[in-house]
Formats: sequence, structure tokens, C-alpha cells
Amino acid sequence: MDRDCRRYDELVVWGWTVLRFSWEQVMIDRDFVEWCFTHVLDGRDGVSPPVPPRPGRRRRPL
Repeated sequence: MDRDCRRYDELVVWGWTVLRFSWEQVMIDRDFVEWCFTHVLDGRDGVSPPVPPRPGRRRRPL
């Protein structure tokens, strides 16, 4: 856990954007994961991202 936290902090300090997802989010709540990838840079561009999708509302096939 310490190693993971350190790696995360170092990446953030170096200017990386780090997204972390649980297995459940990736497998079940794909709309949220897609929303994150689609809007991760909006804040940097001064754009307010839309409201995220509600958890587990729509399950799409892989």
C-alpha cells in the first residue's frame, strides 16, 4: 500500500493525471469509467464537466 501511494503521489507531482477504478466500476459501472475518460481534462480547459452518470444504472456489454 505504501508503494502504491508513493507512486501515485509522485505521478501527480510530475503533472500526471491518475485515474483509479475498482474492479466493480470497470466491470459493472462502465458508464462512469467512460465518463471519467471523456471529461478528465475538462477542468484544465476551464470547462465544467457534466454530472456523472448514476452508479450501475446502465449495464452495457463488453
